[in-house]
Amino acid sequence: TFATQGGSVSDNCGGAVAVTFVNDAISNQTCPNRYTITRTYQATDACGNSATGTQTITVNDTTAPLIACPTNVTVTTLPAPNPGSVSASDNCGTPTVTFVSDSAVTNGCQVVVTRAYKATDACGNSTTCTQTITVGGTTIASDCILWHQPLARNGMSDDTDPSAGTTLRYPFKSGSTIPIQIRVNGCATADVTSNPNITGKVEVFADFNCDGLADAISPIDYNGVGDAGGYMDRVGGFLKYNLDTKSLVTSGCYVLRVTVTDTSTGQSCSETVLLQRR
Repeated sequence: TFATQGGSVSDNCGGAVAVTFVNDAISNQTCPNRYTITRTYQATDACGNSATGTQTITVNDTTAPLIACPTNVTVTTLPAPNPGSVSASDNCGTPTVTFVSDSAVTNGCQVVVTRAYKATDACGNSTTCTQTITVGGTTIASDCILWHQPLARNGMSDDTDPSAGTTLRYPFKSGSTIPIQIRVNGCATADVTSNPNITGKVEVFADFNCDGLADAISPIDYNGVGDAGGYMDRVGGFLKYNLDTKSLVTSGCYVLRVTVTDTSTGQSCSETVLLQRR
């Protein structure tokens, strides 16, 4: 007799009984690692009498793959970077990795993109992971410059945006000095001018036809009263620069561009004003 439960074998006449493996028969296979094995053994006594027994082995891969998403990143502008490299492994082979979706949520002047990936093995077991992509800084808004007198020219001392919806023309006399002072608007309209990472830079470009567009790639070399290279000073809650117009000798117009940058993130914004020589 042959009992596969526990692997026991017996004979009515005693003596040695030889047990041999016969074969494995695979059935009910639904995927590479999900099937049934019927394993057959044969026992033979000293007189040649034999009996067989079977063992049923169920193979069922229910282990999900392991997946590791790219690290979370922060970028300054949209679009978010292309899907990155995802590593995945499985106990029964190499899983397939797919990009699932991007979902975006606006948070102040940030956009937070949650990017999902999925790893799936040959038997359909799967695992997902997510990567967070933060677009935009937490410091300055996309429209961050608030002009003050005299360029604000709203008849008051309040900060304003003279270029909203139009191009401001600011007339100046040759040889005069134009005081430029701005505040920097952060997320949720917070004033972040005093943040040490905030810098402002003044540039002037030729605009021969007075259309508000620069006619040259390189700015005009002029001597302004401020930090070297056109960088603005931080004085009394403002970023300030005194533009000396004695170098602006061409009749017609100039484009004044002020750029504010958060040096900790690289985020920046710019605004222009059209200067017209009297």
